[in-house]
Amino acid sequence: MDELLPEFPVEVESSIPEWGEEGSSEAPAAAEFPLPEPVVSAPAEAVTAEPDTLAPQFVPEPVPEWPVAPDTFAQIADEPKKRHFFWLWLIGALLLLASLSVQGLYFFRSDLAARHPEFKPLLQQLCGVLQCGIHLPADPDLLGIDTSNLEADPQQANLVMLNAILRNRAKLAQEYPQLELTLTDTQDRMMARRIFTPGEYAKGADLKRGMAPNEEVTVKLNLDLGDLKAAGYRVFLFYPQ
Repeated sequence: MDELLPEFPVEVESSIPEWGEEGSSEAPAAAEFPLPEPVVSAPAEAVTAEPDTLAPQFVPEPVPEWPVAPDTFAQIADEPKKRHFFWLWLIGALLLLASLSVQGLYFFRSDLAARHPEFKPLLQQLCGVLQCGIHLPADPDLLGIDTSNLEADPQQANLVMLNAILRNRAKLAQEYPQLELTLTDTQDRMMARRIFTPGEYAKGADLKRGMAPNEEVTVKLNLDLGDLKAAGYRVFLFYPQ
């Protein structure tokens, strides 16, 4: 029942010569292929791993130190000393401030009384204790002589009249100054000199009030030169030391 498959002739074509054929008494030499050179592996170098790559290192955190509690009993014992020192320091500072204030009032009493008349009663009481006086400011640089001349009396050769106008250029009232008259000869050498007080050249003026700011004071003095033959004169204002 089995069906037989048809047989097909098998033709084997081979270009390879068979054994025993002429010219093929020897087996064909096997093809030679170059063998690969053996690979010599270099010895493995020891790999030193970085500390960070080997394993994470854990640095212990510093343990915070607890602050030492102060000695409560010693602190309580020091409190009265600190308060005592503070009060001593405060009293010393107040005394120093009061001393400086009194010194300032003493040295600048005249200028302060001139600038602030409302303080004058207080300054007078202070001077009553310190045995001092209150005077008006006295700055000769702020005084000036606007005009002056020395006229001879035509009827009496020995008599002359000094005429002058004094001015206070300060912004405050000042004391009346002393007036100095110097007579000179033809060589401008001093022949005679005399000093006149405010009571002599400013009769009738309120000397306690002083020269008001920008006030003019007219001076007229009659002088007897006697036998003195003066050729010139000089007038000078000053405050006695």
